[in-house]
Amino acid sequence: MSSYLPKADARSSSANGGLQSKRESLIWFSFFIFNMEEFVVYVLYSEKYKIHYTGFTSDLISRFRSHNLLSNKGFTRKYRPWPVIYVEFFDNKKDAIQREKYIKSGAGRQFLKNSL
Repeated sequence: MSSYLPKADARSSSANGGLQSKRESLIWFSFFIFNMEEFVVYVLYSEKYKIHYTGFTSDLISRFRSHNLLSNKGFTRKYRPWPVIYVEFFDNKKDAIQREKYIKSGAGRQFLKNSL
């Protein structure tokens, strides 16, 4: 992941006490924070039914709410509640999908069993 912050020019830092420079930096910082996509692979566990669910998302909070509260259909609705037992963060979607597939494989299930 790379980042960029613009350099303050002479007129913005000395003439107004650096306010323009700080404002520009804040704008760029906000731009990168809100435009960065972070992908998360997660594993949920239903204690009542002794079952795991593995998935990935770029909006972790909304996805957890969907699994536990909002969804009216689908697999996860039947086995609520779903506490989170494992998460991994990725900078790109491709790596997250590969890791999700690995965790869903036999070797990945063994990895979870040994790790948790």
